[in-house]
Amino acid sequence: MKRKKTQNLGLKQRLRNSSPAEREDLIAGLPYPIGYAKPPQSSRYKPGQSGNRRGRLKGSGDLGKMLEDELNVTVEVTEGGRRRKLSKAQISVRQVANKSAGGDLKSFLAAVDLLRRTGRLRENSTEPEAVFTQADLQAAAEILQFFMKKQGGNDDGQPE
Repeated sequence: MKRKKTQNLGLKQRLRNSSPAEREDLIAGLPYPIGYAKPPQSSRYKPGQSGNRRGRLKGSGDLGKMLEDELNVTVEVTEGGRRRKLSKAQISVRQVANKSAGGDLKSFLAAVDLLRRTGRLRENSTEPEAVFTQADLQAAAEILQFFMKKQGGNDDGQPE
């Protein structure tokens, strides 16, 4: 059996070109582990070295920042015959509100979702809100007594 020339090859090439038994011997003789997610040390990044040498371009920002900047741009709008300056965010909110008022279900659901996310929409509670306060109930009781006396009833609200 002829032996392959492996002296001048790098570790990766020697591992690829060797038989399973030779591969085990090569791996056992290494001072560090290699395998899945453990590349040979010769091909690992050195401290202070990056895989992206140029880095992120200075002009590129994150998507959220770009969207925020774009929504804050003011635009002149003609509204009711008058020119006004509004931000794109204000215009978008008005369009969603106008479409939902016109019966567009998707716009209505979008508006409700925005209100929920901002905490402006109050969900129904398990207890209904009191329509009448205690003072309202007291005033209604006094009015009822007044009319009962006029009709000839007694003070407990029952006719005589």
